[in-house]
Amino acid sequence: MFRDAINELKRNNRFAQAVYVHEVEDYMNDDLYLVPNGKAGFALENDNSESDDKTNLISVFAYKGQRAGHSLVESAVSEGATHLDCYDIGNGLPDLYGKHGFRPIARVKFDPKEADPDWDYEHLHEPDVMTMAITDNPPQVTYMEYPAALAAASKAGEDYKKLHQSMK
Repeated sequence: MFRDAINELKRNNRFAQAVYVHEVEDYMNDDLYLVPNGKAGFALENDNSESDDKTNLISVFAYKGQRAGHSLVESAVSEGATHLDCYDIGNGLPDLYGKHGFRPIARVKFDPKEADPDWDYEHLHEPDVMTMAITDNPPQVTYMEYPAALAAASKAGEDYKKLHQSMK
C-alpha cells in the first residue's frame, strides 16, 4: 500500500519524480508510516551495519493539498530520523528539512542514470542531490560521490544522536 501510494502520486505530480520509489523487498525491512487516508507518508531505513536503528529518512511524500510536509518531517525526527538525501530543486526540500534541524553535509552531482526514467528535465532540470543530517557541527559542504556523501550524513547524524543521548 505504501509503495502504491507513492506510485499513484508520481502519475499526477511532476515534482514527485524526485521521490525515489524503492522495490517492495527494500521496504520490507523499513518502518513505514502512512497517514490514515494514504495521501502522505515516509519510511525509515537502517543504512548502518553497526546499528539496528532505522535513522535514514526515505520516501517522504504528500499529495497536493495535504500540507503534510512539516508534520511528516517532525514525526520522522520523533521516530529517530537523523539523516536523509534529497534533490535540491530550488532549495525547496533542503529548506523544509532545515526547519527541522537537518543541515547540509554534502552534494552529489545529478546522475541521469539514477534519476526516475520519466524525469522531466525541462521542469526539474538536473539538480544536485544533497545529503543532510541533524547535527550541531555541519562540515563545509563539498561535492562527493553518492556512497561517501550518504555515509558522511549517516555518521554526522549518528554522532549527534550519541552525543545527545549521553547528555540525558
